[in-house]
Amino acid sequence: MPESGRAAHPGGGDDLTADHPHVYLAAAANRDGARIFWGRYSMLRLAIMAVLLLGALPTGAQAQQPPGPAATPADYVLLTILMRHDQSKNLGEINQIQDDQGFWRNFPPEGIEVESWYIAMGLGYVVTLRVPPARLREVNRSVEQAAWKAFRTEFYPTYDAREIVKALRERAKAK
Repeated sequence: MPESGRAAHPGGGDDLTADHPHVYLAAAANRDGARIFWGRYSMLRLAIMAVLLLGALPTGAQAQQPPGPAATPADYVLLTILMRHDQSKNLGEINQIQDDQGFWRNFPPEGIEVESWYIAMGLGYVVTLRVPPARLREVNRSVEQAAWKAFRTEFYPTYDAREIVKALRERAKAK
């Protein structure tokens, strides 16, 4: 074997591969310099395993796709409403406006399910509602009548991605 520890090219005349050109890539030396041969059939098995492993890896397009569709029922939409406190007013003034406008009595409209209601410090309310599509206008009107003046509002259609995130995390942890 040459001093570099690599097998010579089959046509190079090195005794390691001269009689056995099929072991060119499989010839190696261990730490002590002893020659190791993997024979013709071992190389075939190695090649088959490599092809199978490469075939099992996802392509770029497959790797970027989410694991499955998010649940999108036809009977409701999730609507996240960001209600930003008017910071030119103190809490007492905001509470008084809410009382005067009937905020707690009128929002959300009767029968609209509250999915979550958070207070984000320095921001205001972050409310997610489960709204039947036919009642979207009603929700908008209740915000206009009960929340404006105390809050600046923003609306965001929302969907539940918990199962997608769970599957992505599990796949990432398995790697």
